[in-house]
Amino acid sequence: MKTIALVRLTYEPKEVAELSLVAGKIQTGRVTYSMNEGDIKGIQLIKSLKSPFDAISIGVLSNIARVHTFVRGAENIIEIGEQFAHHYDETVLASMIAAQVKAIGGVQIIVCSPVEQDSGRGLLPGIIAAKLGFELFVGVKNISENDGAVVIEQQLDSGIQKFQVKGPIVICPDESCDMGDDPSDAFDLIEKLEKKETKKIKADQLL
Repeated sequence: MKTIALVRLTYEPKEVAELSLVAGKIQTGRVTYSMNEGDIKGIQLIKSLKSPFDAISIGVLSNIARVHTFVRGAENIIEIGEQFAHHYDETVLASMIAAQVKAIGGVQIIVCSPVEQDSGRGLLPGIIAAKLGFELFVGVKNISENDGAVVIEQQLDSGIQKFQVKGPIVICPDESCDMGDDPSDAFDLIEKLEKKETKKIKADQLL
């Protein structure tokens, strides 16, 4: 079952005090970048499928983020453009991602954070699903495979809903999902994967 995980670098949440707004534009100062926590939870969520997945990055990942994404289980990483997700309008961003997903072909599952941490916006998963004709499921706590179908446990206000779908689907992890082990501790894997390269795609190729 072909699965894609979106990965995005975002302003480090612990350093938001360093951000300022000048003429409507965010000034980063000395702020560093880290992975969107919801995207990390999404990767941990799909690990239960025990099948290979590829990652699509918006912008060029730092060396640490690249290696950590491979350590978390990505077979391949495709980097779209050079700018990070918060620089794009969500409709433009969704168009690029949808075009890349179509180019890959056969994708049944896309997993990503429900929100863009830098802006708090949460429209991207829905727009991607609409452009690709996929079903959208948010608040997903667990996912598994059964006879070619996907079994989803979804957190609702009234409790947990469990159902089975054939796909293709876009899923967003629930806030309660685990982020998994710190990849920095996987010394052997880091040494093995630190020189593994990504595939780079120019953003204008997808628009």
